[in-house]
Formats: sequence, C-alpha cells, structure tokens
Amino acid sequence: MSEDGLRPIRQRCIISAAYFISFICLGCCISVFGSAIPLLADRTGMPISGFAPTFSARAFGYVTGSLLSGVVTSVPLHTKVIAGLCLLSVTCAVFASASTFGVVTAAVAVQGLGGGLVDPGINTLVLLLHGPHTDPWM
Repeated sequence: MSEDGLRPIRQRCIISAAYFISFICLGCCISVFGSAIPLLADRTGMPISGFAPTFSARAFGYVTGSLLSGVVTSVPLHTKVIAGLCLLSVTCAVFASASTFGVVTAAVAVQGLGGGLVDPGINTLVLLLHGPHTDPWM
C-alpha cells in the first residue's frame, strides 16, 4: 500500500486494464445482436420490424441488473461483475443458436441483466480502486 492507502500504481494500472477489457467485452456482446437480426429474422420467421420488443426486453433486463447490483449487498462486487460477464457470453451463444422468437427475446433480456450487473459494477470498482485519484481513469 502507498502512503494514500491505495495499492501501488503499477498494480492499479493492471487491474484497471482488466476492468477496461471487461467494458470492451460488454460492448461487443451488446453490439453483436444488431448485426444478427437479419439472420435471426430468417431463422425465426419473424419480420425484422418484429424485433422491436427485444430492445425493450434488453432495456428492462439492464435496469433490473443495475438495480440488483446496488441492492444485493451480500454478494461481493467482483462476483456480480463476473456473473454479469458470464451471462453476457452465455446469452450470446443462446440467441445465436435460437430458432424461436421467444428464446431470442428471453436471451436478450438476460443479456441486458448481465450488462446491468457489469456496467455499474466496474464503474464502482474503478472508484474503489483509485480513490480520490479516479478522475483520469473514468
């Protein structure tokens, strides 16, 4: 620990890099759905315009995940972030292989839940890691 009670700067930089990579993973998982819609429309028999409810389902999942991330205090923050990243990766595989619209919608909602766990979780972890010197890291 340094004189300000924080980890050494080298260790904080390595941990911050891992957090930033997690944000990149979040972005990749969230963005891949948009480019998959034409393929999913062919596979499920649903017109592309029919996929509008999936975006609302993802938003609902995201808000739910964000609320759970703040309300459930008995689970360590790192555990919630890891669970969110696992949900993101599993749901990418599920909706990529889904053949019904219901499965796609459910997978996207759970993906939103994972994103809602990851986003505020990492932001909070960066704040805790860097303390009063957080500004350049955010």
